[in-house]
Amino acid sequence: MTDARPCRCIVLSIGTPQPDPWWWPQLEGLPLRDSLRWERISIDGQRQQDLDRWQQLRLAARIPRVLWRAARQRVDHIVTFEGDLSCYLIGLLQRLPGFRGPRHVIVQFITRERGSSMRDRLHTAIGRACLGSVHRIVCSSRPEIDYYRAVFGWPAEKFIFVPLHADDRLLAHAPSEGNSDFIIAAGRSYRDYPTLIQAVAGTGIRTVIVCGKSGPGVSPLPPEVELRAEIPFDAYVQLVRSARLVVLPLEDKRISIGQMVLVQGMALGQAVIVTRTAGTADYVADGTDGLYVPPRDPVALREAIRRVYDDAQTRARLAGNARHTIEQKHRPRQYVAQIARALQG
Repeated sequence: MTDARPCRCIVLSIGTPQPDPWWWPQLEGLPLRDSLRWERISIDGQRQQDLDRWQQLRLAARIPRVLWRAARQRVDHIVTFEGDLSCYLIGLLQRLPGFRGPRHVIVQFITRERGSSMRDRLHTAIGRACLGSVHRIVCSSRPEIDYYRAVFGWPAEKFIFVPLHADDRLLAHAPSEGNSDFIIAAGRSYRDYPTLIQAVAGTGIRTVIVCGKSGPGVSPLPPEVELRAEIPFDAYVQLVRSARLVVLPLEDKRISIGQMVLVQGMALGQAVIVTRTAGTADYVADGTDGLYVPPRDPVALREAIRRVYDDAQTRARLAGNARHTIEQKHRPRQYVAQIARALQG
C-alpha cells in the first residue's frame, strides 16, 4: 500500500441477522479495528445453505450494490469467507471489463477436492474462471496452498497462510482436569470414525462421538461407543471439558479439515490426538502439545489413546502446552493482524 491512511476493509458475510459476529468484540482495542467495517447480507433471515433459488437470485442482486458503495467510499479490500456464494459472485463481477472496486480477499478458503467426475471438473472450471480475479486467498494450512496452486494454476503470491483461530471465550473456561472415564471425538465432515471405532473396540474405553444425524458410518457399534447427534454448542463444550482427552480421526484429504475442533479442544485445555493430514500438519508439535497418528491406522491410534488415557502426567503436559499454543498463536486478534500485515506488505 502506498497510501498514508490505514488500509480500509469491509468484512462481508451472509446469514441470519445478528448484531455482531462472535469474533468482532474480540478485536476490541486492536489499532486496525477502526479501519474494519463488518456487513452482513441477510435474505429473509435464512442461513446461506437454506436459501432457495429465488432467494439466491435476490442475494446475487445485492452484491453489486455492496461493491459499488465500497468503491465510492474508497475501501481498499472486501473480505469474504470460505468459498461461499458471495466469493464467486464478487470474483465474477470483478472480471467484467471496466469494473473497478476494492480488492477481493477470501479468508479460510476451502473447496472440495477435485475428482474425476464431470461435476467435479465443472466445479473446478467455475472456480478457475470466477476466482482468478481474487487478490489474496487466505488458507488455513500450507500443504493446502500447494494443492490449490496445482488445481487452479494460480501463482504463489495469490495465497497467504494464516492458521485458524479459536474463540477467546473458550479460554475463559477453566482447563479440563482430564480425569473422567470417557474420550470424545467430534465433527461431521471427512471424519474417519470407522478407524476410531476399530481402535477402541474391545478396549473398554468409553468413547463419545458427537456427529451429524447420518451417524459415524459404522453399524453395529461396539459397546464402548456412544453417539450424540446435533447437540447445542454449549453442551458440546461441556462434553469436551469433561472428557479425558480429545481424539480427532480424519480422512486423508489435501484440503483443510478438522481444524476447528482441534483448536477448540486445545483452547479448552485438553490433550489431543489427531490424524496427521494436510489440514492439521501446521497445528501440533508432535509429543509437545498433542500427538499425531497416521491416517487409517487403528493400531497406531489405539496405542496413542492408551498411552494418553492411562498416563495422567502425559495428559497434563500435552493439555497445558496445547492451551498455551492457542493463547500464543490462535486467537482472533492474531489472525486479523497477520492478514493485515500481509495485505499491507
